[in-house]
Amino acid sequence: MKWRLFNLLIMTTLFLAVVQSRAQAQYAADDNPAEFEGVGVTERLNEQVPLDLAFVDEEGNDVLLADYFKPGKPVILTLNYYRCPMLCTLTLNGLVKSLNKLDWTAGDEFEIVTVSIDPDEEPELAEVKKRHYLTFYDREGAADGWHFLTGDQEEIESLAQAIGFGYRYDEASGEYAHASSIQFVTPTGRLSRYFNDIEFKPRDTKMALMEASEGAIGSPFERMALRCFYYDPDSKSYKFSAMAAVKIGGVVTVVLILIGLLILKLMGPARPNNGGGDQGSNMQTPSHDDDGHHARTTISHFGRSGETSQGGVT
Repeated sequence: MKWRLFNLLIMTTLFLAVVQSRAQAQYAADDNPAEFEGVGVTERLNEQVPLDLAFVDEEGNDVLLADYFKPGKPVILTLNYYRCPMLCTLTLNGLVKSLNKLDWTAGDEFEIVTVSIDPDEEPELAEVKKRHYLTFYDREGAADGWHFLTGDQEEIESLAQAIGFGYRYDEASGEYAHASSIQFVTPTGRLSRYFNDIEFKPRDTKMALMEASEGAIGSPFERMALRCFYYDPDSKSYKFSAMAAVKIGGVVTVVLILIGLLILKLMGPARPNNGGGDQGSNMQTPSHDDDGHHARTTISHFGRSGETSQGGVT
């Protein structure tokens, strides 16, 4: 009887588990409607951004993406649209909040390129958005370092596909469904890091810029410290790596030892004290001179004595 009750309890538990899993799967399917299909971010790290794509800047000038990629300067790339009612604003506000806490400025150490995914938006609206965000990012020269672009559908789609930014236009609402993401790109156009969030820690932003710059910005100490961290996509932040720190510490120790040995070799073997040597020489010379003087004096004395004796005998 007890075994029957036990088996019944096991079967009931398994049945409930199956029902729950199917319900969760159905809920997940219902929670991801068709209009959001293809929306998201597929990270394409180390892949090349097509820099020959043509856009229009906030002043109405025809430009290429390549115009904003300069030697030694990483680029923060964002895909948004300027009439976005919420998510784009949250993303760019989070970026400005992070940048305001850095000691670097857009236009000096790095560039920012914001591209609208809406082909119907015009440079006039881009210029309005630029002025709006520069009121919050009030840095001298920032206007020359943050660029707001518009473009044709073909160019926009080519850029979005290249960086893995999936979006979709919702005809019912007239809005775009898209994710929140910014990309850090190397001076040569290679995708270096993705931040898929609306809040960005200043330390993480600075590390991502240094990483994307390929050693072009940051002090030697900061670049060395960067090697002690790694980016954790789960926590969306850089974390300290004790193993990397130990390795770097070992390398530094070996280098310091080698430098010390080189210095010792250049100095040569230890030499005797010149002052002591001269003193010993000075002391020895009078001694020899005294002995010699005494010897000569003695010989001369005996010579004179001999002559005197000889003369006495005579």
